[in-house]
Amino acid sequence: MQIVFALDHKEDEGYAEWLNRKVQTEGFSLSVPELTALLAISPYSLRSYFNQDVPYIKNSGRVCYCKPKVDEWLMKHAVFTMATRTLNLLDFVSMAEIEKAEQETGERFGMLMEQDLDGRQHWKRMPGYMAPKLLSALGLPSFSLTYYHRKESVPVSVKPFPFLGKKLVHPKSVNAVDAPVSRRHPEQIYREAYMMGYCKISIGKRKTIWVPVRQKAPFVPWTIPIETKKIGEYVLPSLSPSDFMESGDEFPPVIKSRGEGEGNEKIIEKASIIWWMLF
Repeated sequence: MQIVFALDHKEDEGYAEWLNRKVQTEGFSLSVPELTALLAISPYSLRSYFNQDVPYIKNSGRVCYCKPKVDEWLMKHAVFTMATRTLNLLDFVSMAEIEKAEQETGERFGMLMEQDLDGRQHWKRMPGYMAPKLLSALGLPSFSLTYYHRKESVPVSVKPFPFLGKKLVHPKSVNAVDAPVSRRHPEQIYREAYMMGYCKISIGKRKTIWVPVRQKAPFVPWTIPIETKKIGEYVLPSLSPSDFMESGDEFPPVIKSRGEGEGNEKIIEKASIIWWMLF
């Protein structure tokens, strides 16, 4: 729905004043290229989504949408869900306790022991996964999710929130220039989103976006079912919009256990979790 000067200006308000009010005060500043880049969609898809529901003006020939109205439309029409939640294991136990439990059980945090087709066992990196034996040794509930559980998990609805200013991840992020390493396949992002407890935002039938949850450093991820309310006697706080990463936020330094043959010391890497999500 286009807003035009002739039908919208106030008495004694010139075009320049009207345009300044629309852009600076009312927020008609979101151009089509900016919005399509944020949502990773085509201009055609954008028009088909908004139809005539979202007001816009033309500024020097450019279509500019009203950001508050875009936020309002997205919160009304998009579906917000989460299937998992990722905690920081260091909020419950110390690094020394984790290392002791590793020695006692032979397990490694963030590592899954798998067997290949030839029957040989090997460690597979899987951030967020904690072996049941390791959790038992730490006195914690045995939430041992892997991304193989993805299709079995039942998503839970999340209260909608404005997300255009958040850090957004989508399948087209595979070749993003700001990615810490090369993302070779969209499946890596689906796995990351599940194991790191991202909020999934679905627009229509085909568009999926994820918003990562902010984590503090140092970070030892532990993935649990989203419906979990307590860890022991500790009541998990509900997530609020401020708990999700802003566009300028960086992923926290992550502590990961070394695999077999890599030595026993722990290493810290400052990166997205994506580099762990390899095939």
